[in-house]
Amino acid sequence: MILAIDEIDKVRNSAGGWSDDFFAAIRAFYESRQSNSLQQRAGFLLIGVAPPSDLAKDSKATPFNIGHHIVLTDFTREEARKFENGFVLAGQSAERASALLDAVMWYTGDHPYLTQRLCYQAPQMLAQEGNAGARARE
Repeated sequence: MILAIDEIDKVRNSAGGWSDDFFAAIRAFYESRQSNSLQQRAGFLLIGVAPPSDLAKDSKATPFNIGHHIVLTDFTREEARKFENGFVLAGQSAERASALLDAVMWYTGDHPYLTQRLCYQAPQMLAQEGNAGARARE
């Protein structure tokens, strides 16, 4: 089980001084995993723009050095090439699938989530347009 907490940088900058206690609780949970089998199967995913070393503000507190910094990058064209299959399965030619993927990547700026989302929705939209066109011709 993973407990995901987004915008961790906002938690760090929160008013009231509770953020150091919050991160201390996560660290205590992490350190007690050796003695509790339930805790060994659980973890935290802190999402945001704060490096782990910046999370605790109190200089007297134990440093929050149990995290791992992961850098996410945009898709390259080669990484996204797999999405062309969705367009082909929706009835597009290989050439058209490649052109559609190029258009999606240009529109999304190669952003991974947006590229995946549009590549999921675009074949459905193309199929709907095809069905509407077939009905109009009838």
